[in-house]
Amino acid sequence: MKLGISLGLNFTDITTISEFLQFAYKKELSSVELVAEPPFCHISSLSSDARKNIKQEALDLGLELSFHATFSDVNIAAFNENIRLFSLKIMKDCIDFSLEIGSEIVTIHPGEFSAAGHTFPKDVISNNYSSFKELATYVEDKEIIIGYENMPIFSWTQFEECYAPKPISLLVDKINSKSLGITWDIGHSNTTEFSQIDFLDLFKSKLVHIHIHDNAGPNKGWTDTHLEIGKGNIQWKTLLFKIKKANYKGSYILELSNKSKINNSLEYLSQL
Repeated sequence: MKLGISLGLNFTDITTISEFLQFAYKKELSSVELVAEPPFCHISSLSSDARKNIKQEALDLGLELSFHATFSDVNIAAFNENIRLFSLKIMKDCIDFSLEIGSEIVTIHPGEFSAAGHTFPKDVISNNYSSFKELATYVEDKEIIIGYENMPIFSWTQFEECYAPKPISLLVDKINSKSLGITWDIGHSNTTEFSQIDFLDLFKSKLVHIHIHDNAGPNKGWTDTHLEIGKGNIQWKTLLFKIKKANYKGSYILELSNKSKINNSLEYLSQL
C-alpha cells in the first residue's frame, strides 16, 4: 500500500513545501501531493528555480510527487465562455507545473453550475465534458495522467457528473483517452447516497489516484469534514481489502489538515 499525504491550503504545523517533504520522509511515506493553492503552492509565485528545487528534493528523499490543480475561483464548465476558457488556461498551467516538478498525475475537479448555468444546464454539462476532453488532448504527448475527482455533496451548484459514480464513469469512458482516469476521493463518495462499492465497481478500471479521509456520511449540512481515518463511519478494513482485490497499484493520499491527524490515521491504518 503506497501511502502519501497532501499539502492542502488549510494545513497547519507546516510553513514550507520543503518542511512537508521532510515530514513525509520521516514518516516513511511513499508520496506527497501538492495542491495549487496558497499559501504553500500558489504556482504563479513559484520561480523556475523553486520548481527545480521541489523536484530535486523529492528525488533526493525518494518521494513520488502528485499534483492537485487549483479549484478556487475557477469553473471549467462555466456557461460564460470567457470564464471557461480562462479556467482551462489555469488547468493547463497546473499541468505544465506538474511536469516541471516531476509529477505524473494531476487531479482536477469538475466544473459547477452558476446562476446562469441553472437556466442552461445542458450547456454547462456539455462544457464540463468538452473541457476534460480538451485537457486530455493537451496531455496526450506528455507524461501526465489527469484524474477526474468525484466531489462531495455540498451545494446547489452541482450536476451529477460532479458526484455520482455512473455519470462520472460514463464521461471518462466517452472521452476514451489513455491520459484521463479517475481520482477517487473516498471521503467525498461517503457524503453521497451511493455505496462505496458502487464507486469501486464503476471506477476500478479507471483509477489512477485515491484520496482518503473520513466523515459521518450523508447528513444535513456540511459533511465533507476530512476527519482522520477511523473517526467517521467508513468501513476501512473491508473497503481497502476490496480495493486491493481490484488490483489498484496507485497511491492512497491522506487529505488531512495537520500532523496529529496524519499520525493518528497512520497508526489506525497500521492496525488494520
